[in-house]
Amino acid sequence: GLVLYLRVAAANSVGYGPPLAWPYPLRVLGVPGPPADVSRARPAGDRTVRVDYLPPLDTGFFDQSEPVVAYRVEASEDPAFRDLALVAEASGAALTQDLR
Repeated sequence: GLVLYLRVAAANSVGYGPPLAWPYPLRVLGVPGPPADVSRARPAGDRTVRVDYLPPLDTGFFDQSEPVVAYRVEASEDPAFRDLALVAEASGAALTQDLR
């Protein structure tokens, strides 16, 4: 993600004085946090699983104005997810996905 360091200087008719730095790095844009919750997962027909989830609390933008543009749901028989059996991606603000 993009991290900025800030400082501010004042000027008069002679020029700029020394700057004063903001003491903390400011994360401007990064990857979003995890979904807030996986609220439901259930069979939804022949060889289909439906998963409902909530958007992340942290969208990756400092003021949360950057929208989440996609979600990916992964399925595996291995709890460590070393081998993925199914992967589904949805663009936009979809909060439900079907895996086939």
